[in-house]
Amino acid sequence: MKKELVVILLIIGLPTFFIMTLGPGLTGKIVNEIGELKVARIELALQFPFSPIPFLKQPVYDAKKYLAAGASENFYYPYGLGSGNNFFYNEQQLVLALLKLMCLQQTGQPNEGLYVSYQGLKVHLLNNRWYGYGINYMGNFPCDYVVQDAAHKTLQKVLETDFKLVDFTIQQSSCPKMARDKLKLAEQYMAVGEYEPTLDYLKSAWNQATACK
Repeated sequence: MKKELVVILLIIGLPTFFIMTLGPGLTGKIVNEIGELKVARIELALQFPFSPIPFLKQPVYDAKKYLAAGASENFYYPYGLGSGNNFFYNEQQLVLALLKLMCLQQTGQPNEGLYVSYQGLKVHLLNNRWYGYGINYMGNFPCDYVVQDAAHKTLQKVLETDFKLVDFTIQQSSCPKMARDKLKLAEQYMAVGEYEPTLDYLKSAWNQATACK
């Protein structure tokens, strides 16, 4: 736990850590939306459980690492998301790690890439690939029911905060229309369990929003 805390501290930066540990009595309520999103991401990293199953130790480590990396101060600015290319590369790795921990069961034909989680969440990995890498093993991971529940809830929360972060960035933009169109496409893909294009269109929305600042 001590080692994990040091790693997260190095990733998120000292100022954020001190704000979190001082508490509301000394710092006051966080009213800045960007600050709230960043703190929510840090909490996800700190709260994500470990697994006693040896085969799951690496994806659990990856999930916690990418959760913490997504709270880096390099991404959070008064105008919204900064360094979006690096941010969404991190999210690609994070979502894959979470999917590995969700006890996915394959449905339909093996080459269709259709899965469902223990909670009934549909996931479509086109041709069983994730950003060009084959993942035919996805439905074969052992199941830790505590971790899978945390992964399911964390994926939903991560996507929720990512959408809010991009939406906030669009609100600050002087050319929001095309960015909003991309955001709507991201919402449509997320609704059908297409997480790769969801992240791609979130990134495109960020690109459009920041192209004219």
